[in-house]
Amino acid sequence: MATVAVVVLLMLVCFLPTWRALLDRWLTLAETDAHGFLISAISLGLLAYYSRSQSAVPASDGRTLALLAMLGLGSAWLLGYLADVMFVQVSVLPILMYAGICYALGFRASKVYAFPIAFLYFALPVWGLIRPTLQQMTVVVNEWILSSLKIPALIDGALVHLPSGTFHIASGCAGLHFFVVAFALSALYAHLYLYSRRNKLTLVGTAMILSIMMNWIRVAIIIYAGHVTEMQHYLVTVDHYQFGWYLFGAMLIPLLLLGRHLEAREERAGIGPAARPDETGSADSAGVAMQLVTVAAALALFPGVALALDVTARNQQGGDIAMPARLGDWHWLAAPVPNWSPIFPGAEVAVLGEYRTADTDIHLYLNRYSLQSQGNELVGSTSYLFDPEETRPGVVRYELVGAGNDSFEVTITTILHQSGRQQVALSWYWVGDSRFSRGFDVKLHELLARLRGRPGSGIVAVKADCKSDCSAELELLTAFVERHGLDLEAAASRTAEGES
Repeated sequence: MATVAVVVLLMLVCFLPTWRALLDRWLTLAETDAHGFLISAISLGLLAYYSRSQSAVPASDGRTLALLAMLGLGSAWLLGYLADVMFVQVSVLPILMYAGICYALGFRASKVYAFPIAFLYFALPVWGLIRPTLQQMTVVVNEWILSSLKIPALIDGALVHLPSGTFHIASGCAGLHFFVVAFALSALYAHLYLYSRRNKLTLVGTAMILSIMMNWIRVAIIIYAGHVTEMQHYLVTVDHYQFGWYLFGAMLIPLLLLGRHLEAREERAGIGPAARPDETGSADSAGVAMQLVTVAAALALFPGVALALDVTARNQQGGDIAMPARLGDWHWLAAPVPNWSPIFPGAEVAVLGEYRTADTDIHLYLNRYSLQSQGNELVGSTSYLFDPEETRPGVVRYELVGAGNDSFEVTITTILHQSGRQQVALSWYWVGDSRFSRGFDVKLHELLARLRGRPGSGIVAVKADCKSDCSAELELLTAFVERHGLDLEAAASRTAEGES
């Protein structure tokens, strides 16, 4: 039916910013995202196939529920968009698409589209929630394997210390990509060729278990190869990820045999597709058109609100940050800061320099965001106060500075630069007139500020190089922030019109 194609097209157009961000992830071919195009093609192919074979007359069953679902899910998408939370944005899109189809065709006639749309979830970045669990399972099982093989190893968190070297069972070693692909392939096979719910669950459950076990074996083989070759094996020095796909291919053989066995068992038992009543007929073209108009209005409502708020944010973008030339005895110097490279993609404006006195200096970084997007965020997976390629994280703690109504919480971070120099930093985020040290609080208040039409947030950080244990430098930074921190924040938040 053309109705399904229209709903899919409306989804693509109305939620283009989210689809564009998703497309960028797929194009990177990163782990757990490399199969996004293939999954999407399969999903769209199934939708097209069922649309051609579906001859049901659009019905009105469940239309009110479908409309409420579209409004509720659209609201959730809007909140996720304004807070730049990709997980929320992409999680609601397939269900939102299904709700639109249900409104146009009715729930009974739309059941056939449930699997193709649900299959899209295998292409979405929603699986990271289980990565820590898979990673921890891999560590525990490999500790047992190494002990069984009598290989001397010290397990420290995700680090495996051997006499010949150290392995890091990082998040990428959790096997999430293998798990998602095995899940997707088995679910597709079960949908196409199996009819018993029990057999479907058997095949999918087996695929999930085999993929997890296969990754355990992969990691164990790599560690063993490193142990017996003094860390010189190809799997250690060159590539170990591709090796996992060879094992994955071998794992598919027994899985396919199981699928064929379950298929044959259903054939012998006479289990097949349930007969469906003949639903042929001619649809009321005017009625279908009105339903699609309603779907279009419901889908476009919240992206329209988002667009209006984005325009407001662009209009409120300010100019450059004018740093106070003097703060007490401190003199401002806009100059490169050695051993410090903050990374905040998409910042509207940023300043890096130092305040000096006759005998000491304090390094400073601050920025401002008025409009944010996925990957260009104040708080996000690509934003760092300290470049992770240049530094090793140390102690992080939160403390109050200042007194009375002017007190606020800051983050105190001790880090070790690759140059060997130890540093201490004191930082905080600001959103409007409020200050925060934790990312969740920042995201929440940024969302509220966007809804009020008063966007504006940023970070203020001061840093010093430590001479010994960093205690003297921390005391200096704390005193500086207590006396001048609000002046620095005011400079960062000031707009082009001079309003803070």
